[in-house]
Amino acid sequence: PLLEVIDAVVAAEQGDLAATMAWAWLSVMKETHTAAEALQLGRGLLLRLPDGDELREEILSLYRQTHGDRQDLEAWIDRSGLQSGKSVRRAINYLTNALRLGVGVCLIHRAADEAAEITAFEAAADSITIRTPRRTETRDIARLVEEYEVAAENDFRVLSQLWPDRLAALIAHDPTALAIGILRCHGNRIDRDELKLLLVPRHLPPEKWSDWWAKVRDGVKRSPHLRIEGRSPMCLIYNPVSRTLEEEEWATFSKATTPREWLDVLEGYLRDTRQQKHEPDTAFLNRVQDVLVKQIERFGKHQEPAYAFATALVIERV
Repeated sequence: PLLEVIDAVVAAEQGDLAATMAWAWLSVMKETHTAAEALQLGRGLLLRLPDGDELREEILSLYRQTHGDRQDLEAWIDRSGLQSGKSVRRAINYLTNALRLGVGVCLIHRAADEAAEITAFEAAADSITIRTPRRTETRDIARLVEEYEVAAENDFRVLSQLWPDRLAALIAHDPTALAIGILRCHGNRIDRDELKLLLVPRHLPPEKWSDWWAKVRDGVKRSPHLRIEGRSPMCLIYNPVSRTLEEEEWATFSKATTPREWLDVLEGYLRDTRQQKHEPDTAFLNRVQDVLVKQIERFGKHQEPAYAFATALVIERV
């Protein structure tokens, strides 16, 4: 949400104010979060500011903290031009991707969605050899970074184009991992019908779809990164930052407005804790109870005794 504020200030042509806000925010992040998290934010801020020169040194310092084990780091910084004042966008893009390159790394073409695998990498010679579904070729590093971005090994595009055998194995034995790979290349969100179109009938026979989707739903219950929202369409969502069961349920509970909805959320939470074989979190339940007590008071003030009584029953159930 704060990035949206930065964008709004920049759009209002108040670049100095945006830079001051960005500097303050990054300073707090450096004190309260890891260097890697601060670097991720700093890159996003640097790309948004019309003049990010003041943040360049901060970002360089964070790169040196997070990549201190790389003996070739300074060479990559020099190549990127981040220190010498070249385009911020090009420099950040270059460093972000170039530092992740290596033999065996998977890539996706930015325009054509074509997958590739790095088969040879000579940093000193400024050359990289890649294998695509159609050919093998050698590129210079700068050109490759311009055209490709690094992809995860379980990215659906990589699997379907380069390793169909691995894709078939994931479909058969690890539907959850495959679903995450698909979500990562679809903005971490995909509806059930779109997912079905990707897999059926090219990779999965139509008659096996229902059973496969049931396995995905079971995996969602066990994964802190996945959740399902909505009914028509039903959407599968991936969150790279895992959340606890209590965090997931609190997000749902906060949106509920009636005793029936609150009860459904809490019954679901208690059921999930039994399935995962751990005790319900007392702090979470106390937090829920505090909210419900306030709801009873609110219903009483608005002369809605039936809702107040039903809410009291929800508390008694908990």
